[in-house]
Amino acid sequence: MENDSWTTLLGEYQSRNVPKMPSNKSVLVLGDTSCDSSTLIAKLKGCKAAAVQQLNGLLKYALNERSFPHTLILLTLSMAAPWNWMDQLQYWMKVLDNHIGGLEIDAELKHQCMARLMAKWQSYSDLGSDPLRNSPCKRNYEPVPLPLEDAVLTSNLGMEVIVVVTRSDQMATLRRELNYREVHFDFMQQPIRRACLQYGASLVYTSVKNNVNCDLLLQYLKHRIYGLPFGTSALVVEKDAMFIPAGWDSVQKIGILYESLY
Repeated sequence: MENDSWTTLLGEYQSRNVPKMPSNKSVLVLGDTSCDSSTLIAKLKGCKAAAVQQLNGLLKYALNERSFPHTLILLTLSMAAPWNWMDQLQYWMKVLDNHIGGLEIDAELKHQCMARLMAKWQSYSDLGSDPLRNSPCKRNYEPVPLPLEDAVLTSNLGMEVIVVVTRSDQMATLRRELNYREVHFDFMQQPIRRACLQYGASLVYTSVKNNVNCDLLLQYLKHRIYGLPFGTSALVVEKDAMFIPAGWDSVQKIGILYESLY
């Protein structure tokens, strides 16, 4: 494993069209240095990569009892080495779980955070694909919470998690140099999507080079952190632009990939 890196993306979203947002919200980026997370964060912030703050081994300063309920985790993996995805994901989630376990978080607060995460998943509504979403009868619509599948949120950390696969443009390299085909990319999706179910996480493929899903990720971050409107449905057709929001996926949907392999 290369040098561990944590990057915090701090700040608030403000414009003339929306109210002032809370300033205590933050995004904590976890990932191996090979994931090129600094470039992604620089793209999201609209600044040079050198301006991104790097925290080497200082997780205790980035995530504490006070910031715990206000922090979103952005876990980066790289398409340049998809064979490392599961090892890296399990490593970082273990690091995070152990760190949270060592914090003196009020039991009731942690329970509330876990319940909030569960409620968000249960109340997910695929409004992006609903042609009536802007109709008067839909504006006051409250989705009915659905029961969780057994595979969902079995590891509920009480924190929002978005798994970001960076450098999706490397799929062209995998096709050219290693003869990867669509069936390989479908196969790669299965374990990472099952892991996302486990943690109640979203999954996004991005490419700064090709400007794939960078704007979408920024808008989705604002939605998950501040509750701002977001109308994009899941994107699963284009292999290099996957987007699976928390609450959309299921074991049954992942099973479709398995069936396509045979």
